[in-house]
Amino acid sequence: MPEGLPETASETRKLAAIMFTDIVGFSRQMGANEARTLRLLEIHNRVIQQAVTVHHGHSIKSTGDGFLVEFPRPPCGRPGCNKLPAISGQQSAHHEQLSVL
Repeated sequence: MPEGLPETASETRKLAAIMFTDIVGFSRQMGANEARTLRLLEIHNRVIQQAVTVHHGHSIKSTGDGFLVEFPRPPCGRPGCNKLPAISGQQSAHHEQLSVL
């Protein structure tokens, strides 16, 4: 155990996948067209929540245009992240663009 850390009777460790999303240029987009940006944010939030539910994840924190999500194990995290390209496809149909980091 590293120096300076208290010893515990039993350590619990788990393997997890962590996903963070952020909408690139969100503040700028809000300034340019608030109504459009809020529509895109709704789509973003819906896609993230669906991925979290389908892949048994847990939304740790949401900060306006970003999410911090934990999936129970890496194989679940990867398919959840693969759902994100669907955002671009949905918006292309509406001639709107959203970049997710």
